[in-house]
Amino acid sequence: MGRFCFGEVGSKLSDALLGFTQIGWYAWGTATIAVVLVKTLGLSAALETPLMVLFGLAFCITAMIGFRGLDLLSRVAVPAMLLFILISLYTGMVDVGGLSGLAGQTPSEHMSVAAAITVVIGTFISGGTQATNWSRFARTPRIAVIATIGAFFVGNGLMVLTGALGAMIYQQADIVDVMLAQGFVTLAVLMLFLNLDHSGQHHL
Repeated sequence: MGRFCFGEVGSKLSDALLGFTQIGWYAWGTATIAVVLVKTLGLSAALETPLMVLFGLAFCITAMIGFRGLDLLSRVAVPAMLLFILISLYTGMVDVGGLSGLAGQTPSEHMSVAAAITVVIGTFISGGTQATNWSRFARTPRIAVIATIGAFFVGNGLMVLTGALGAMIYQQADIVDVMLAQGFVTLAVLMLFLNLDHSGQHHL
């Protein structure tokens, strides 16, 4: 697709940009899981670097297994994360007092147009660049299209909704931080592991 859109020379530039983006995401994910785990469990800060190395190697091992490993991991990670999100959403709605309580929430500040554009573009840019990489394993083009649309509009939409409600109710937009605020420490740690390991293998 890169050669078709940008030619031989242009495709090398786009591939290089995409490659560095994914390497950066992988490094961020590896560091995040170590830092948050140390913070959540109250471990010594000296363990952060060894944990980064450990999780980095673990991500590499799962990626080396290939698509079969990604398929097996997805069968566990995706339903589990969906369940955790639904539990968090339900708890949040109970804490805020239902739809009437949610409607009574007053935002402390308004989102600027620039921030809104950033959210929309940032939400889809990484998935958009990788969509063909994932869908090429589909048995038929029809399955690839349906799965991609479902992932973008259902999966991504649910994550955006969760972040929005979390910010309104708990002033925390990240699902892991929301779960910690709700007292679900174990679920928060599992969500962190499943999300970053799953996405880390995708990007590798």
